[in-house]
Amino acid sequence: MREKSRIFVLAMLLIMLAARPVQAAHHSSGELVAKSAIAMDLNTGRILYEQNPDQQIPPASLTKVITLYLVFEAIQEHRLSFTDTVLVSRVAAMEGGSRMNVRPGERVIVRELMKGIAVASGNDACVALA
Repeated sequence: MREKSRIFVLAMLLIMLAARPVQAAHHSSGELVAKSAIAMDLNTGRILYEQNPDQQIPPASLTKVITLYLVFEAIQEHRLSFTDTVLVSRVAAMEGGSRMNVRPGERVIVRELMKGIAVASGNDACVALA
């Protein structure tokens, strides 16, 4: 299960780094269309692919992926459960940007907050769960 979580996080990172609007262009160079990318074999630590790996870019949804990874890890270690409830704070409910639309004082199960992060890219759900 831990290996699947790591593969999931790596796949999400690559998808987010490569995500761009659809364009009617053909890139024959074979190079990934992204500002920066890196793929690593988590078992060996060997770098499989890199493109501007040291370029600093804003984290965007990377923080959400890391939050989901840490939640999966906590569930795996039995410190948290998919069915546990989280009391949404005022701070979480007031988060701007993309939202799941939770309200302060609302009780939401972990599974639903995770969906709110993964599907709606909810900043509010991410802060509530963190």
